[in-house]
Amino acid sequence: MSEADGARPPLPSSLPSLTSFPTILDVMMGMSSPSTPEEGAMNATGPDAKQKDGRIGRSAGGTGVVYDDVMLQHESTDPTDYERPGRLKRTLEHLRAIGLLQCCRRISRHVARTKELRLVHSIAHIDSVDQLEVAALLRHPETSYSVGQDLYANTSTSKAARMAVGCVIAAALSVVRGEVMNAFALVRPPGHHASVNEASGFCFFNNVAVAVRVAQQELRQRGISAPRALVFDWDVHHCDGTESIFYEDPSVVVVSIHQHGTGRGHVLRKAPTVFTDTIDLDALAALMEETTGEEATSNGDNGHNASVGGDDWHQHQTREEEKEEEEEEEEEAEKVQRQNPQLSPEEEGDGRKRAARRKPVDYVKMAADLEEDDEAIARMFGISPEDLKKSSSSFSMSKSSDGGGGSSSIGSRSSSSHFSSPHLLQKNLPGDTEGLSLDEDIENDKDGKFYPGTGHVERVGGDTRAEARGKNINIPWPTLGMGDLEYLQVFLDIVAPVVREYEPHIVFLSCGFDSAAGDLLGSMCVSPSGYYLLTKAVSALCPNLVVALEGGYNLSNVARCSEAVMRALLESSGTAPLPHSRMLWYQTEELVKRIRQRHEGYWRCFSHPE
Repeated sequence: MSEADGARPPLPSSLPSLTSFPTILDVMMGMSSPSTPEEGAMNATGPDAKQKDGRIGRSAGGTGVVYDDVMLQHESTDPTDYERPGRLKRTLEHLRAIGLLQCCRRISRHVARTKELRLVHSIAHIDSVDQLEVAALLRHPETSYSVGQDLYANTSTSKAARMAVGCVIAAALSVVRGEVMNAFALVRPPGHHASVNEASGFCFFNNVAVAVRVAQQELRQRGISAPRALVFDWDVHHCDGTESIFYEDPSVVVVSIHQHGTGRGHVLRKAPTVFTDTIDLDALAALMEETTGEEATSNGDNGHNASVGGDDWHQHQTREEEKEEEEEEEEEAEKVQRQNPQLSPEEEGDGRKRAARRKPVDYVKMAADLEEDDEAIARMFGISPEDLKKSSSSFSMSKSSDGGGGSSSIGSRSSSSHFSSPHLLQKNLPGDTEGLSLDEDIENDKDGKFYPGTGHVERVGGDTRAEARGKNINIPWPTLGMGDLEYLQVFLDIVAPVVREYEPHIVFLSCGFDSAAGDLLGSMCVSPSGYYLLTKAVSALCPNLVVALEGGYNLSNVARCSEAVMRALLESSGTAPLPHSRMLWYQTEELVKRIRQRHEGYWRCFSHPE
């Protein structure tokens, strides 16, 4: 048969037959089990004999969004702090400007109640976070103060922390109740480092963990006897708090993709501020009485009426308890004095007051100087280069165990936190950190651990409960610079099969954008297009998706990546039409459409794609 008859000539034996190549989205869409639009609007989850096929139920469709300006009031007066209101403010401004925010259904904000927080956190920890506002009012009403490594507080921190949890709860309940198909909770402070008894790494409460518990309660009330949830965390830092909370729980699978080992984190660590000033107990009691007597503020139209505090706000402590706290503070002051031997006897008496008035250090400038020249270090800290060379690089910082104990420990964690490579000086000067990070040879530094130093592949869950084994999946990157293709590969090869087999009723996405290229604290290279594809892939597997903002410290990155995730959520929930976007993936799709249309008269593959 000739070519004129319409038949193609035989191919050389060395070439395979021509087949159509699937796109990345084709591959991901093939993972979705629903075969009809009606099924796609429901959660493609596993069977449950008492609830038909175990699905949450038909969704009204659309994408919900929840946020509140109260979370912008948690602010540090130290300009070098990374976790600042601009992360959320610029993101909201960007989403409004491009028209995506208006495409979402606004979910009423909700302030987390104490009974909701207690589903995860100890009452001692909840009280300690609530009391941050009181301490700020009495000590630093106009400024912020440090309460631990990578933790600061001001008069609005307690309210903002409860609001962040509450907004994720509101998003989860809207999805579970079928009011929306998926939802994006734009919140701060983040939460995935907070454990049962401990705040850490910018996090006070574990926003996602509390929302998981509330969602499971709601699912039980709706007839699903054993609700299953999955938490997928792509923040560049391991979700040590979330892992510790669900480590022995087979009803929640936690999957984390994170940077691991040595690497760039915080360039310098700031030590917590220590106070010696005496608290006016009468003023404290009066303030606490006034606080507990206030009426509960409204939580919007979602039926919740609880203020930050309200009738379950912490009760003021007795004088005996205050005396014990003062004694503990004195012990802490003595410890600080021992760590700072250069303080004169005259300074010793008011050491903590001086600590509270320390001038903020320009850590970015300092780090640049440190990397350039060892002699600059000597000049900056007033020590000789010879002493610097003798400084210890094998300092071992203690790390509290996950989730243990019954007392709160805000500011108690002394792990290597967000920095790596700690090269300690022989002297601790006022205002210094516990150690310095000289990112000159991060690969060869065996002592430096990227924060939080957890997330090893061998941590599989279920140390004491057999049915929980395998429910904790850590994906620690072996090197720096992983990007879109690498993240998609581990998603397709590890995360997607797990989601299909486990069949969760709801998925929570701990959405940290510090894994994006150019972040201040991470060393990964994910683009907005990568986050878009990952979100589409998760939505294809489980349409009932709750996204909660976690980290991300390059403000422009957070805004652009939030756009990518929100667009993916809106597309997955069937919201159309959507405004045009400058996102590279979107522009590529538009270009492909134009080229195919222009050439479809010349190429059958464009006019009749197989």
